[in-house]
Amino acid sequence: MVIASVHVKSLRQNVAWMFVGNGFYAFCQWLVLSLISKWTNIQELGYFTLSLAIAAPVYMFMNFQLRPVLITDAEKRWEFSEFFTMRTVSTATGFLLVLLIGFFFGKGNFLRILLLISAIKAIEALTDIIHARLQKEESMSMIARSLMLKGSGYVVSVIIGLLIFKSLVSGLALYFLLCIGFIYFVDYHFLKLVAGKIKMLSKSITKSILIIGFPLAVVRLIIALNSNVAKYIAEINLGTEKQAIYSTLAYLIVMGDVFIQAIGQTFIPRINKYAMNNNWKAVKRLKFYFSIICIVTGLALYMASISAGGMILRVLFSAEIAQYQHLFSLLMLSGILIYYSSSAGQTLTALKIFKPQPWIHVITFTVNIIAILILVNRLGLVGIIYATMIAFTVRIILSEWLLYRHLYLKQSKNN
Repeated sequence: MVIASVHVKSLRQNVAWMFVGNGFYAFCQWLVLSLISKWTNIQELGYFTLSLAIAAPVYMFMNFQLRPVLITDAEKRWEFSEFFTMRTVSTATGFLLVLLIGFFFGKGNFLRILLLISAIKAIEALTDIIHARLQKEESMSMIARSLMLKGSGYVVSVIIGLLIFKSLVSGLALYFLLCIGFIYFVDYHFLKLVAGKIKMLSKSITKSILIIGFPLAVVRLIIALNSNVAKYIAEINLGTEKQAIYSTLAYLIVMGDVFIQAIGQTFIPRINKYAMNNNWKAVKRLKFYFSIICIVTGLALYMASISAGGMILRVLFSAEIAQYQHLFSLLMLSGILIYYSSSAGQTLTALKIFKPQPWIHVITFTVNIIAILILVNRLGLVGIIYATMIAFTVRIILSEWLLYRHLYLKQSKNN
């Protein structure tokens, strides 16, 4: 009983730290978007949101999902240096890919914003693998403090850029320099406190890391494309202004998902450990709690959008964006499905059900893009949101079927 109470207390503390850290960081990211919407024009806002939509899928794929692989490596098959070396090489490759995309399709201010966003994402990718090592040791307080420092630096940098230099590019450049300082003086310092003197780079990389990580990388790429394909189509079919409006509103969904991901980062190690010990009742219990948190989060945001959507959008962004309250409420409704599907996907990862995941997301992505192409010309941005709801309903059905089959079979074998 004492051990159980200690585990419950530790889990609650970890959830609290990850909620505070990721919640504050998500708030800062939203605040940056809010400042850009208030202090620049809709065109520059569109450049910023489109740059994020281009860079995110590239880095999500090139990250090879090493974080969950490292966290779930309970057998300690690989050294941290192998993970960090792999992340360094893949991040450099990702930066080169975004660079090529920028030179072929971008110019002027858009190109400058895209390259700075890419450079920031590259530093964040290296930080992420350090945080994975901290998370494996359940040092959530260190991760939270790092995220809070970065979030504050992001906001201050953009404020300085927009108010003093009258330039978003200057603000992003300042934040990039801060990120370099943060990773050495904060994240690396925390890593040494937890792991002692640790080797960062390796001369070789075990192929099995890539074998496990690649399916997850494909999953993350498809997820990222699934999240951003609507922005690409909106940019092409409806123009930069409509794309900026949709992307800004959709970012509020992302804020909620950051919270869900933070909770998941706490649940995943526990679910993984219970599964290794064949404690399937505990696995099901944690999965149930995780699912309820996701549903409640989505419902709360949806109710807020119905009761005070216009006021929320005016305060958070601008009067121009507040005119789209009906889209805001519809997006929050879709958020319930998005958050629940996220919990199911993270549970699959915790149980090391890796191979079927790419197929789930390929099907989801295919359904999404077909639905968008059918509905966007008829219904505009509303059609894009309907397509999202259809796609994530399909994803939930497929994920829950896999989880049910896996947990039922495991429990039967255990009995």
